Amino acid sequence: MNHTPSPHLSEGPGPHLSDKSAGGGLLCALGLSGGGDRGIRSPDSLTHTPSPTAGGTPSSSPPLLLSPGGLSSLGLSCLGDGAGGDWESREELRMRELEEARARAAQMEKTMRWWSDCTANWREKWSDMELLESVLRSAPPGGDTQDTWDKSNSTRPQTNRERSRQLWNELSSTEEDQSKVNALQLRLDESQKVLLKERDKLSLSKNIERLEAELSQWKLKHEELSKSKQEALKQLSLLKEMHQDELGRMSEDLEDELGARSSMDRKLAELRAEMERLQAENAAEWGRRERLETEKLALERDNKKLRAQTEDLEEQMAKKRRQAASALDSDLRAVQTELFERNKELADLRHVHAKLKKQYQEKMAELAHANRRVESHEAEVKKLRLRVEELKKELGQAEDE
Repeated sequence: MNHTPSPHLSEGPGPHLSDKSAGGGLLCALGLSGGGDRGIRSPDSLTHTPSPTAGGTPSSSPPLLLSPGGLSSLGLSCLGDGAGGDWESREELRMRELEEARARAAQMEKTMRWWSDCTANWREKWSDMELLESVLRSAPPGGDTQDTWDKSNSTRPQTNRERSRQLWNELSSTEEDQSKVNALQLRLDESQKVLLKERDKLSLSKNIERLEAELSQWKLKHEELSKSKQEALKQLSLLKEMHQDELGRMSEDLEDELGARSSMDRKLAELRAEMERLQAENAAEWGRRERLETEKLALERDNKKLRAQTEDLEEQMAKKRRQAASALDSDLRAVQTELFERNKELADLRHVHAKLKKQYQEKMAELAHANRRVESHEAEVKKLRLRVEELKKELGQAEDE
């Protein structure tokens, strides 16, 4: 038979309609409604045909199934939330989602059991209908079909024989009445339709097996996620302890740095005051040196004038001596008196010159002493400037640290 199975079957009543509505709302809330290629429809949308056997028939609609894509997005959303801010709220949300996933896994197991029961039931019906069809086709017209039916059923289990005998009793009654044969043919057509639907359910059973494999994979992933969560909690506790220790060390270093900076500020203030004092002393020494230099220049000018006057007097005396040699007799007394006066003046001048020279030597000694003091002060000023530069560098380094 070459029939195409219908993808959408009529909806039958089932005991899990409330599960369907609740599961649909949960899927809409999680963004999983719409279903991908990996998801399956709820079995509530499938046709439930009552079994012709006397035994009980499983429920026509299993519990709601979730697609693995939904579980994947659920796990990823849990990971994304866990990497965020407040760890406790994320952990509580993750535990809730984990409980929901466990509930869905239990629901899926119930659904798979339902599908396995339905599959077994429909396989029995399929085998019965194939056997009945083969008997009807192989029986000769007007022949004894009862023997053929008994031979074909000799190898089947006792339960199948009982069902076949019931069907054969119905078939023997239809041979007497052609209208019953037509009704049986119609029933056979309906059974073929049911078998086509069973093929659809077999394909769904394959999907269920695939979903079982995916469910095992998701369970393994869930275990890995729980292990990674425990490791992350351990790492978080270690990081918190390390952070607290680092904060303590940083606070101690900051207090030490503040103390060192305050001591450096005090030392810098003292050095600045000392530098200002030394600068004032240096300015006073420079003023004293300039004053001594001006006095030295004035003394040198006076000395030059006295030397010029002495040279002039010596020249005049030489001239007068030459004049006195020619007119010694007449002018001897006048010259002697004048010479005495000049000698007296010269002695006075020499005395004054000696005084001035002595003063000059004293001034020169004072000037040399002042120069030595100025040089020593300059050396101290250079040392202080170098020290100030070093302190400025140390202060800059301390401020940078």
